[in-house]
Amino acid sequence: MAYELAYGPLDHRYANESQAAIHEQLQTLNYMFGAANFTDEKKNKKNPVPEPQRYPRPGDLLYPAEDDDEE
Repeated sequence: MAYELAYGPLDHRYANESQAAIHEQLQTLNYMFGAANFTDEKKNKKNPVPEPQRYPRPGDLLYPAEDDDEE
């Protein structure tokens, strides 16, 4: 409420960023849960859940990340 009084109402960027962060956290939790419960030393050595990946933000479409290798 104080932020909205100082800077105006929130737009869709805040919601999109929050949803992307929540999505990444869920990926991480699923990955850790899969590793803890579905892997063992004898049978299943590989985690059945894929590794978490960064969820693309709306700004990533307009300004893609630059590679540091190309200098």
